[in-house]
Amino acid sequence: MNTATPPTRNDSRRSHKCLLPLLALMLLSLAACQSASTSLKEGGDSLRARNYDDAAESADEVLATTASGPVRAEALYLRGRAFEERPAEGAGELASNLMTARLAYVEALRNSPPPKLATYIHTSIGKVAFYQEDYPAAQRELLLAYNASGSDDNRMGILFFLARSQQRLARFAEADANFAMLIRDYPKTDWANKANEVRGARSFYVQLGAYSSIANADAAAAAVRKRGVNPIRLVDAKGRQLLRVGPCASYAQASTLRSRLADTYPGALILP
Repeated sequence: MNTATPPTRNDSRRSHKCLLPLLALMLLSLAACQSASTSLKEGGDSLRARNYDDAAESADEVLATTASGPVRAEALYLRGRAFEERPAEGAGELASNLMTARLAYVEALRNSPPPKLATYIHTSIGKVAFYQEDYPAAQRELLLAYNASGSDDNRMGILFFLARSQQRLARFAEADANFAMLIRDYPKTDWANKANEVRGARSFYVQLGAYSSIANADAAAAAVRKRGVNPIRLVDAKGRQLLRVGPCASYAQASTLRSRLADTYPGALILP
């Protein structure tokens, strides 16, 4: 009858030697996870304190040591937030910050974020796309976020930007339905007040300026007429003279008109 040979002391030592590298790897992995968690927490604290450079640096520390997975997704989201919220000194810097943020968010979605984080990421992509005037992408991402969102606070902002994107796409009936839902479900909130201000629009205007002096408004209006455009004069609640041109049937037409007058009115706004 065959009997098993009992392990010798040398066999036991070889077994322990094989386990040592695995144990060291596990300890290194645990240390890396703890380090990433610390960096992400510090980055979140920096973001809330509006220390955007520090927040981005914390995110980059994690990204340098994390190749893939939910932790990388969280770090990319933090990096995106840091650039999205960072103040910009001019239009060029703002455009660069928004693009950097959007790229970080898009990569974050490719790294298996948990459902709640994925909702935040879709929301952020939608808002960045809105400010980039990419309204089809904004509508798509915000609709995904709204359908997945379970937070009242988040849903208010998502619904507002979704309706604004639809409005900019001249999908006025859908926009007004969502504005009405926001006003009905979240009355007496800032979001509801903002929705009231823009609901019901069916065309677009380019606001060239707001003037406290009637004489300055007269001079600006005369200059616009020389460009072949007839301005509209309004007075706001603060008594300022508002100078607008339009109406335009689409946001694209309003954007073209704004570009035409940008040399004289670089700060012109499209309304609503």
